[in-house]
Amino acid sequence: MNAILKSFFYFLMLSLFCVGCDSQPTSGSQINEDTTSVTTAPEPVDNTSGQTTCYKYVSGKDSVRIQLTTTGTQVKGQLVYSLFEKDNNTGTFEGQMSGDTLYADYTFQSEGSTSVREIAMLKRQNTLVEGYGDVKEQNGKMVFTNKKAITFSDNMVLKETPCQ
Repeated sequence: MNAILKSFFYFLMLSLFCVGCDSQPTSGSQINEDTTSVTTAPEPVDNTSGQTTCYKYVSGKDSVRIQLTTTGTQVKGQLVYSLFEKDNNTGTFEGQMSGDTLYADYTFQSEGSTSVREIAMLKRQNTLVEGYGDVKEQNGKMVFTNKKAITFSDNMVLKETPCQ
């Protein structure tokens, strides 16, 4: 149990590090209608060959938005983390569904640099829940060390929402 908590804490701290601090609004920013925080709207995803679905999480001045297009088991889309007093993470992801779980490479901009990390999202009815676990750097990106050990916390549940 202690190892699981340690792994979760490590990944949470890594995620917060990636998010950075002292976010500054950029052009194309808009005020989130549910909060007073500034968020950057994801660019539209080309959905000519798949089904597009959008999800969001909003709590106070924090928000996470995801727009994904699914074609068979292939998934691609946009993901934006806007956490209060943190640098925004804005980027794209590509991956595939394995049962009810999305595994993808998320390429994002934060504090002026580009990073890549593996993400896991569990689909539960009309929600997505992000997965956390031990990670390591491999070939220039952060990847899960053991996909079977990923935990899905209900702390930030993204709910399906109409795409804008």
